[in-house]
Amino acid sequence: MFDIFGKYKNIVIGIIIILVVLLVIYFLGKRSGKIKAEGPQAKYPNNGGAIPNGWKAEPLREELFNVMDGVFTLASTKDETFQKYLSLPTDDMFVAVYNVFNQKFFNKGKGTLRTWINDESNTVVFDSTIDDLNVRFDRLNLE
Repeated sequence: MFDIFGKYKNIVIGIIIILVVLLVIYFLGKRSGKIKAEGPQAKYPNNGGAIPNGWKAEPLREELFNVMDGVFTLASTKDETFQKYLSLPTDDMFVAVYNVFNQKFFNKGKGTLRTWINDESNTVVFDSTIDDLNVRFDRLNLE
């Protein structure tokens, strides 16, 4: 019979088996990454109609993440950012920030935006800000 690999036949078979196993692991991992949920998405109280044209939730999402993810962030900086989030004029805007935060950062360890904020409760200057945020979260049924 025609032997194309000669004495390296066992090595070639081993390499092929390793490559097949690696490909299977790669595609299973890629598939599992797509299956993961983005995090809870809340319904808009006014169906998004109370969001001003041109307003974007992403800058505040990034600001919230940066103050909560940073190790050396001043408590006053966290409180200012939480106040900015709390003072959004409409509930739709508040929910929009909640939703885009969960889409991007839910799987980064702490869960929903509410959980991230509550984890910061021992590092802010004014606990009342977090209490007020929790009241608004409860009113809007945000986890």
